[in-house]
Amino acid sequence: MFAEGTAIRATVESALDNITSSFYDGEYHPDMNAGWRSEIYDIYFNRVFRISESGELTIDMEEVEKILRKDAGKITSAEYDVLALAYLMADDEDLAVFMQGMMGERVDYNTSWYASTMNYKVYSEWRIDKEKLNEIRVRMKAYAEAELQVIQGYSAAGNGDAALECEIERGAMLQRMTLLDVISQIGAFSGEYEVDYPTISVKKSEGGELVLGLCEGLVVSGGKPTGSTLRNSTVIISKTVNGEDIGLVQSNYAGYALTNYFGGYSLGNDVGKFAVNKGKGKVKIDKQVFRNWSNRIKRIPGKEKLGEAIGYIPFVGEGVKFVVDTFENKKDAERKVQFIAEEIEDINVAILYSGFDCCVNFVDFDLANNNNHEFYPYEGESTDSKIADFNKEDVLKEALSTELTREMVLENPEDMVEFWQRVQGDNKVGGKFRKILQSR
Repeated sequence: MFAEGTAIRATVESALDNITSSFYDGEYHPDMNAGWRSEIYDIYFNRVFRISESGELTIDMEEVEKILRKDAGKITSAEYDVLALAYLMADDEDLAVFMQGMMGERVDYNTSWYASTMNYKVYSEWRIDKEKLNEIRVRMKAYAEAELQVIQGYSAAGNGDAALECEIERGAMLQRMTLLDVISQIGAFSGEYEVDYPTISVKKSEGGELVLGLCEGLVVSGGKPTGSTLRNSTVIISKTVNGEDIGLVQSNYAGYALTNYFGGYSLGNDVGKFAVNKGKGKVKIDKQVFRNWSNRIKRIPGKEKLGEAIGYIPFVGEGVKFVVDTFENKKDAERKVQFIAEEIEDINVAILYSGFDCCVNFVDFDLANNNNHEFYPYEGESTDSKIADFNKEDVLKEALSTELTREMVLENPEDMVEFWQRVQGDNKVGGKFRKILQSR
């Protein structure tokens, strides 16, 4: 510590001399290549990163915690740079340390009230400090963009093995970026009453998914609880899926979801028909698919009525028209159709992302108020080149009424799916769009 303190003082003295000499003509002209700048980075780096006896680079998580405990505005740019690198290189199980270090002030709840019955709220809660999180995320984004350029360089040089190795590395970066986005989206985390940190864990599954474990504070009614009122919740972040694999993974997920929803029904090849039988409107499916489903589901014991209901679901124009007078439960039928429609829409979006060679993390939430299956998309190796190809075609820009942007593909995929469905019947416009999506 004494040696490090001496080094810091010497660096600061050098920096002051350099800064003083940088003032002339009434303005500050900094020397961005001054040696003291890299020395400061080295000092912070050497605090957090250590070389083990076996020669391996390790991360001192206690130093990470010390930095993160400071107010966001008092963490220097150099410290954030080192934190982002540590977040990128940390073991999966250590990622929770970053999450806990980015929490704000604790708020304790130990209240009860009567409203037809007694209600209790006993837990502590922390909100994420989004300034700290965003400082790390913006640096992670820079790492991922730099890695993408390296991948493109290797591919252009015909070095497929090196490109694939970098693609795997970038996939891990994107997965950890998605974890930051999920943490930001959740916003508040809970733990036992009056403890120091919220309950958070991060683990890597055998399949490569990141599993985020957390607690959510609850209000319970009835008898007085003996401990904190908490719910154990999870979020699962898939491995990064690239390009043409996105549609395949989502189709398999839809098959799993529909099979479980309808109970014991095996979809077989009908899922593929969902993906390819698209028409005008949000969802359009060949009626024969529903006839097949209807006949097969009717043969499942206890599912006869469901099979009959599915057989009565015709798609008309741009929406769903319900033939409900034969149903025993109109609301139940509508709910089933809505579930199917949402799965189809997700497949359409996945196919669009595949066509634009995007990268996606699939995220499954199991929270008190969120059980969604969501896409977290990123640009892939040829996403920008495909967008450029689109904008070279005047007929495509005219049909879209504007130039295509990366944000339109990644952030508004439903609008692009509608565009796709609208032009696919036009041999000229639809043909050019299909050619771009199918190009490799």
